[in-house]
Amino acid sequence: MRRLQEFAVLPVRTVRLWLSYLPQLVSIFLIGWIIRTLGTNAAVTIGQANRVLATLLYVVGVVAQVLAMIAMIRLLKPGLRMDRLTAGERRPGVPAEALRTEPLVDVLLLSIGPFLAVYAVWKLIDAWVSDLFLWNIALKPDLRAQDAWSISTDAGQLPLFLAIGGSAFILRIAYQFLTRGRRNPWIRLPLVVLESLWAFCLFLITLIGVDQLKTWLQTRAVTRWLQVGWQGFLDRLPDLTLPFGLTLPAAVAEATGWIWETLLPAVWNSFALPLAWLALAATVLGWRHFRVRDVVTGRLSERIDRFTPTSTAGRSLLRVGSVLGADLRDKYVPVLHALSLIRRAGPILLGAFIVWYAVLTTGQSLLHQLTVAWFGPGETDRFVAFMQWAQLPSELLCQTLLPALLVTTLDRGLNHLAAEPAEAPSDPEPALTRAPAARPARS
Repeated sequence: MRRLQEFAVLPVRTVRLWLSYLPQLVSIFLIGWIIRTLGTNAAVTIGQANRVLATLLYVVGVVAQVLAMIAMIRLLKPGLRMDRLTAGERRPGVPAEALRTEPLVDVLLLSIGPFLAVYAVWKLIDAWVSDLFLWNIALKPDLRAQDAWSISTDAGQLPLFLAIGGSAFILRIAYQFLTRGRRNPWIRLPLVVLESLWAFCLFLITLIGVDQLKTWLQTRAVTRWLQVGWQGFLDRLPDLTLPFGLTLPAAVAEATGWIWETLLPAVWNSFALPLAWLALAATVLGWRHFRVRDVVTGRLSERIDRFTPTSTAGRSLLRVGSVLGADLRDKYVPVLHALSLIRRAGPILLGAFIVWYAVLTTGQSLLHQLTVAWFGPGETDRFVAFMQWAQLPSELLCQTLLPALLVTTLDRGLNHLAAEPAEAPSDPEPALTRAPAARPARS
């Protein structure tokens, strides 16, 4: 029964944390929102004349909004309560990184890629892309729809994204080489912009590839065979009339369509997306260092631990692979480790978080609809211009509450981890991020 109190404790502590940092949260959100609005406005204005510059301006605006979300989460880290930990005591279940403070620039640099991945996979950027249609109408009412500039995943945009993403990647490597050894973290700020451009274009290129793959598969014979086989399976079912008026084949077809088109997307958006947000917030708070067995378990983990190339060529290939996989290893794989830690917090806490996340997102949608209904002008031209600002109240409220909900949930999770009994000490395990030491040469 005490664990069920999470459903009441979580929102109360979320609101308290939100109120404690409200001025800073509002300031950071407004900075990101203003940059995104100006970037979108400028991109639409010059889109017909210069598509490359318009794309860059739009990406910078979108990235500014994402960086604002990361900065808001990072801002709330001092608000971690850690009720069951004293200043000088730490339990084995709690990662030491949760209590360590990192420079904001480094946090932004390591987090922007995974955040953009979530925005791309769950198509959260699509809502901002659809706003371009309203901006085109508001700024250029006489412009034909086919002449309007917009971001898209059309295959014709692939050369543009390849050029921008490739240039950003090369410039990022060059700037890292020029600034290596510098201790001032703010000198790495241009890397955040280059990393953002590279990651944004990479995910757009991936989405284009997925769309083209779907189109290609639809024209393959194997797809036709699967469709014929499925229809044959339905035809072989007995034509029984069920109590609710459908025949058995029709009921199976309806149920399959409902699972594929309704249930799976609902689970994807209602359960997987909140957990992804929670894992990303954990990496922002510093949960990025892990051991082999934190992510990989069982026999595979033991084989990875024991793997040490004996030849010079093998060690060289391992180091090259380590460099090439640095982004995946240091920025994306730790999200899996964060998920494993979050899972240990228990189903009650995660269930409470998912419920209140749903309340927050539903409230944002309802508040936006009420804003439009109550304050929207009746004239069509003024209404289109009003729609650009109608989302601000709902986003300002809910997008500043979301970081507080994420950090509060993680804080409660740390409390549960701290309450776990101490484990027996074990031998240290080699980290994935550390290359095996070379064996001494034989005399």
